[in-house]
Amino acid sequence: MISKAENPEKMLNQLLIDMNEQMIESKKAVAMAIADEKKLERDALENKRQAEDWEKKAMLAVRSNRDDLAKEALLRKQEYAGYAASFQKEYESQHTSVEQLKDALRQLQAEFPSVKVYGYMDDVTLASLDPVRNPGRARRPAMRYATPWKTSSSFTNAWKKP
Repeated sequence: MISKAENPEKMLNQLLIDMNEQMIESKKAVAMAIADEKKLERDALENKRQAEDWEKKAMLAVRSNRDDLAKEALLRKQEYAGYAASFQKEYESQHTSVEQLKDALRQLQAEFPSVKVYGYMDDVTLASLDPVRNPGRARRPAMRYATPWKTSSSFTNAWKKP
């Protein structure tokens, strides 16, 4: 009775659109996590470089018999070294998280079936459906019976237009 009341074609279409949107959102989340990871790495390296610079300044101050300046420079070196260590620890944690997210995304991509585009009969890739990478796609008619994942052609052939 329910199958007669609901249109399975529309339900499948909506399911596939939702799956595509979730995949795109997942990729965006991974990209943002990677960007955060790279920023933490840059911050750690910059603070390490600052600490090294202050150490050199302390050495120059000692050579110039300016112990007061050397002491101040060593305090600054210690400050920046602490920042660098903190950023390094955050970077390592973020790196682990990013790798886990990448693995989860790869698994997710591998688990979803590939379906031919109804009416178009061409394989659809995630990149072709991503409005950020392919802005022209948003102006085309909505995909029907399409997912961006690739699997065996036997499954794909089952969805061809009769």
